[in-house]
Order: sequence, then C-alpha cells, then structure tokens
Amino acid sequence: MRKLLLTACVGLMTCACFAEPRAYVFPVSMGTNTTVTNTFSGIFGKVVEVQVACSDGSSTGTVYVAYVPVDGINSPVNIATGEVTAVKVWRPTVDSTDIAGADLTDETPGCFYLASENLRVIVGGSPTNKTWKVTIKVDR
Repeated sequence: MRKLLLTACVGLMTCACFAEPRAYVFPVSMGTNTTVTNTFSGIFGKVVEVQVACSDGSSTGTVYVAYVPVDGINSPVNIATGEVTAVKVWRPTVDSTDIAGADLTDETPGCFYLASENLRVIVGGSPTNKTWKVTIKVDR
C-alpha cells in the first residue's frame, strides 16, 4: 500500500511540474516600417496575460493580438487590441456561448485557450527601428 501511495504522489508531483504557467516572448522588429505583421506558433494553454512593451520604453503604437483558428477558414479571433505607450498589459477573457453560439453574458467569463493556433501580432503607427516585445503568459 505504501508503495502504491508513493508512486501516486510521485506521479502527481510530475504532473504538477508540467502544469506550471509559462511565458512565450515574441519580438516584433519594426526596421524601416511603421506597420509590421508577424505570425507565431507553438502556444499551448489558457491565456492569462498579454504584455506588450517597446524597446525604448516610451514609443506609442497600436497593437493587435489575435489567434487564427486551426482550420484556417475562420477570421482571426481578437485577444487584445489597443494603443500602447511604452508598456501595456491585458488580462483577456471571453464569454461562454450556448449551443447556438450566442454569448452567455450571465456567466463568469473564461480565458482564451490556445492549442497550437497561430498567433498574429500587428504593430502599427510605430516609429521605425524599434522592437516591440509581446509576452503571452499561459497556464497549462
């Protein structure tokens, strides 16, 4: 019995190690452009935070972060959009839907889940020669 309990505890601790939060950091280099679109992949988990920062700590730009559904047919789903000056943090949530696809606004919103969808990041209206850093924090 002790051996079984010890094995179960070790298994649960191993699972807990893989379930930790993770941050994905994606650079968006502006170069000589004022608008740049980048696509990133390999993100898995529940999005708990999106942080965007400019390399100079003071520039302003409009940032659009969305994911493209795996089927590639549907339009990108907006996660975070807005004007950013230096640094901005979003903690995005989404309403659940009923079987007809209508929002259930009377329920507590949940987080976006990503399972290998492509993440599309557009930075516009930015000064040239800056690098924007987009950090997506997920809970697995």
